[in-house]
Amino acid sequence: RFGFNYTIENILTYNKQIKNHTFAVTALQSMQRDNFEQYTQSVLGVPVETQQFYNVGNASSIQGVGSNLIQWTIASYMARINYDYKGKYLLTVTARRDGSSRFGANTKWGNFPGVALGWNVHQENFMKDLTWLDELKVRASYAQVGNQGLSPYQTVGLEGRTSYAWNNTAAYGYRPNTIGNADLKWETSAQTNVGLDVSFLNDRIQVEANYYYKDINNLILNVPQAPSKGIPGNSILANVGSMYNKGYELAVTATPINNNGFVWTTNLNFATNENMVTSLVDANTPILTATSGLEVTSITKVGYSAAQIYGVKTAGVNPENGRRIYIKRDGTKVQYQHLGGALAWTTLDGKATTSPSSEQQILGNTLPTFYGGFNNTFRYKGFDLGVNFTFSGGNYIYNGSQAGLRDQRVWNNSVDVLNSWKTPGQVTEIPKAVYGDNVSNGSSFLIDANVQKGDFLRLQTATLGYKVPTNLSSIGISNIRVYAQANNLWLLTAYTGVDPEISSNGDSNLASGIERNSIPQGRSFTFGINIGL
Repeated sequence: RFGFNYTIENILTYNKQIKNHTFAVTALQSMQRDNFEQYTQSVLGVPVETQQFYNVGNASSIQGVGSNLIQWTIASYMARINYDYKGKYLLTVTARRDGSSRFGANTKWGNFPGVALGWNVHQENFMKDLTWLDELKVRASYAQVGNQGLSPYQTVGLEGRTSYAWNNTAAYGYRPNTIGNADLKWETSAQTNVGLDVSFLNDRIQVEANYYYKDINNLILNVPQAPSKGIPGNSILANVGSMYNKGYELAVTATPINNNGFVWTTNLNFATNENMVTSLVDANTPILTATSGLEVTSITKVGYSAAQIYGVKTAGVNPENGRRIYIKRDGTKVQYQHLGGALAWTTLDGKATTSPSSEQQILGNTLPTFYGGFNNTFRYKGFDLGVNFTFSGGNYIYNGSQAGLRDQRVWNNSVDVLNSWKTPGQVTEIPKAVYGDNVSNGSSFLIDANVQKGDFLRLQTATLGYKVPTNLSSIGISNIRVYAQANNLWLLTAYTGVDPEISSNGDSNLASGIERNSIPQGRSFTFGINIGL
């Protein structure tokens, strides 16, 4: 195995001031190249084990030989001009051109401009009498950014070896592994920001407010293809989608108390986000995503935010017989009886019907619509205490762990099963317990009974420290601080799964908010000492 990565950058800067006008010009050229080579050989019966791979030619059996090469290169050119007039009016203009080997021959290059304006209002003469005001700045910007988020060789077709029988003898040939797309091009984000920075009372209170609108075009997505085309995976990567994110951001930093050696500094940041998919390959072809290679759990559809939970709606448990009630797309209510044979699925009046498992509907948004943090630091003489909270909300999570723990196969069950239906007239959310039933509680396919709100408030870190009042400068030590720190100390949430921030699909943009038997964030305690030299 052999690999290397290198980057070459050349930067040229020029600064010039002409009376009240200040110019700063920057030009940049950059190139990055990555190369990875791999050679493998599998053998049995090396005569002397200590020789390992240095003597594989003398092995009794060669099992296989392989090799691999992955290369990619990106080249960039950038020019930027900063202009400043009297420290009041600010202008930045940027032009960038990037070329990536990951794209097709006709689409390797992308152009990405940007412009930013700033006005330091507090520098104006009419603001001079406001002595309590330290800064008031109005700013606006627009910039485009490219994303080459795909693996190398996705624009070309790749072949793979395959075997087949020929006259009762194994023969080998080649078949397409992937179908390339030479027209695949840069995914582009165009973001507009309008903001305000305010600082007053000798910077004791600082406020930053911002509105953003991010329009993402030419999304690189797998476009479904008809199976009759014989395309591997029945999909081709193409630039077919667009979406936007917009919202507000607010950050406040303050020192509410600074008196008699006691100092309290605090920071609150709060942001909102609205995500909307505006186009895909067409309005009637959503993107369906499965979890762990099993059932479809998520849908991305025009007119909705990405990665909606996709499952079957329910209407509780029938109090007369303990069966789960499901709602089809046309509004028909049906009920399920495990091991019911031809009458496993019936309408509420007992007539046989079909399973609603393929009649999923959108059940909830998985992307938070607000999030932020609240950080505090307290200091008194030699003591310091830091307390940091994070929060998020406005989203839903599919609690697949709950579905599994209510599954009636030979698995561990939660105590929820004790509340299952037992007698006619009983009102409960847990259906009648029937051995082997993996449908009624949502294990076989997603149901809305396991969809829960994902709002939370978490005490992320808490740190208590003490600076020892000692002078050890004679031995080269300037200060000593001992501390204790706890991470993930406390969590407030209505979500009953393992962790509202954990997804079984990792950081997938198309299948977020699905939690099934995941591992939660750990809680840790740290004790330490800092020694300053």
